[in-house]
Amino acid sequence: MKDWTGNSKSGYIIDGIFRDANHERGKHDFYGANPHSVNLFLQKIKEDGIVLPETIHEPACGQGHISKALEKHGYNVISSDLYDYGYGNSGIDFLQNTEKADCFLTNPPYKFALEFVKKSIENLNPGGVSIM
Repeated sequence: MKDWTGNSKSGYIIDGIFRDANHERGKHDFYGANPHSVNLFLQKIKEDGIVLPETIHEPACGQGHISKALEKHGYNVISSDLYDYGYGNSGIDFLQNTEKADCFLTNPPYKFALEFVKKSIENLNPGGVSIM
């Protein structure tokens, strides 16, 4: 089952990271992340001895694909999104949020990717980590 993919008109290469600009965009620029990619990422950082903070904020949680994978690995996840996709706390605009965190990990809306990166860095606690 590929419920994590974008709309049927999107182009994909290497696990859904590339989006063909000539095709119709998903509503609100939503493309769910592949949970398998999150699992591979977590496995690799564990092998490399990298430890993430116990609590991770996922500010564009969508349908919860990343959040659920993180929770399966034992992390406490704060899941939010501007839109209601049926998971997490909806109606929260990350770009307007001033809440600090030790870790932000998300697949941001592509049209706001730079803004998400800047906002996450701005809202990090000292020594925190931002993963996009």
